[in-house]
Amino acid sequence: MVMEYCVCGMQEMLDSVPEKRFPVCQAHGYFCQLVDGLEYLHSQGIVHKDIKPGNLLLTTSGTLKISDLGVAEALHPFAEDDTCRTSQGSPAFQPPEIANGLDTFSGFKVDIWSAGVTLYNITTGLYPFEGDNIYKLFENIGKGDYTIPGDCGPPLSDLLRGMLEYEPARRFSIQQIRQHSWFRKKHPPAEELVPIPPSTDCKDRWRGMTVVPYLEDLHGCADDNGEEDLFDIEDDIIYTQDFTVPGESGCHCSFTAWPPCPPAYVAELTSPCPRPDLNLGGPAESTDSRGGVAGPPLPHGSRWGSWRAEATQGALLCSGKCTSRPTRW
Repeated sequence: MVMEYCVCGMQEMLDSVPEKRFPVCQAHGYFCQLVDGLEYLHSQGIVHKDIKPGNLLLTTSGTLKISDLGVAEALHPFAEDDTCRTSQGSPAFQPPEIANGLDTFSGFKVDIWSAGVTLYNITTGLYPFEGDNIYKLFENIGKGDYTIPGDCGPPLSDLLRGMLEYEPARRFSIQQIRQHSWFRKKHPPAEELVPIPPSTDCKDRWRGMTVVPYLEDLHGCADDNGEEDLFDIEDDIIYTQDFTVPGESGCHCSFTAWPPCPPAYVAELTSPCPRPDLNLGGPAESTDSRGGVAGPPLPHGSRWGSWRAEATQGALLCSGKCTSRPTRW
């Protein structure tokens, strides 16, 4: 089975920054995609029941994907409404009707509530309801009392109140969310966006790229233009850095590809130094992705992803790149 690759989850991104939240413009973009996804699920008669940042995945292009339909429910094609009777979602994202133990409830409005808690979380770094244990948490949710931080602003606060409405019948619908001023407004970037955090497992990071040549060989679907078109130029350059290091005799510059080049990939020093008097075209010490010294300059097909060029005088200006051109064995 071949599935679309998502580079990380939204919760991972939130956990990678101290504030545990996104800038408004970034949160707005993700939330709009979440609403699109929910609208599609509901149009197909599917209630997700567990919307939360941990179940929202992101591709390298920033496209949001709703995942984990393990507790989702497909409504009967001839059902009169979206009534559901069971829920096993994450406690902090459950609505009052579930916290209070109602036998039946609107499935779509459960997803709206969970999406509202998600929006609250990714814009404030907090949760509208908390408790020392699940019983206290459900007690607080069941009461429906919460506060919205003042720095959220009136439009966002109004949207949150509409989505976190205690009474399901008065809770916002997808259409009301789409018509809301905060949803429709274009939010200019006022803060630095939260980047996708580096992978902690290099093997996972490269698995999606290394499988392509093998599928090509297996199914005979090679491009007429040959292997050079296997990846476009933006895929080729994983990381490039230009920098200077001032100093006297013995100073050095370092370039590290992050994440390190995977096994069987090419790493090369593309521009040792524009100053020939520094004589950086010769041997350079290379370091493997596991931190050990690899030895001589990086050959084609090198397994090493970082290197250091030593200088004998003056300042250095160096650049390098790690390419994603697979080496056939």
